[in-house]
Amino acid sequence: LVVALTTTLLSACGGSSSGGVYNQAFNVSGRWSGIIKDTYYGEALITMTLSDNGGNVVGQMITFGPNSCFTGYSTSQLTGTATQLPANTSGDNPLTGDQENSNQGSVALSMTVDETLTTVNADGEEEENTTTYIVTFVLSGNSSTLTGNWGGTWYGPQPVSANFCRYPGIEGSITLQRI
Repeated sequence: LVVALTTTLLSACGGSSSGGVYNQAFNVSGRWSGIIKDTYYGEALITMTLSDNGGNVVGQMITFGPNSCFTGYSTSQLTGTATQLPANTSGDNPLTGDQENSNQGSVALSMTVDETLTTVNADGEEEENTTTYIVTFVLSGNSSTLTGNWGGTWYGPQPVSANFCRYPGIEGSITLQRI
C-alpha cells in the first residue's frame, strides 16, 4: 500500500507539455504558412516570416490567391508583440518546478498601409489626401501552431476588391503552422 501511494504521489508531480517539450521559451521567429479567411472572399493561402526578439515581433506576410483583401501586399510589414504564458496558469502543473506551458503564448500583430489619393478641390487645385489603414492580428498557440482572428479596415487590391475591403470592421480567421 505504501509503494502504491508513493507511486501515485510521484506520478501526480510529474509533468508533460503539449508538444513534449517544457521549459522551452515561446518564440515565433521563423517561417509560417497557413490560411487566412475574410468575410467576403473566403480562404487564401499565406506565408509569414517573423522575427521575435524578446517578445518584439517584426515580419512580412505574403498572400497567395486572387480572392483576398491582402493579395498584392507581399511587402506589408507586420509589427507587434509575443507573450509567453506565465507559470502556474492553464497547462502548467503547479506541483512541479518546471513550466509545462512555457512553449505557449499569444501574438498581437498589426499591419499598416498608407493610401495617398490625389483629388481636385472646388477651386480646381489638386490635393493629396493620405488615409492610414490598419489591420490587427490576434493569435494564440505554441511555437509550432498559431490560430486566431484579424480585423480592421483595409483598402485591398484595385479595382475589384477595394470596395469590399474598405468596410470598417472587415474580419476573419487565421491559422498558421511553422514550416
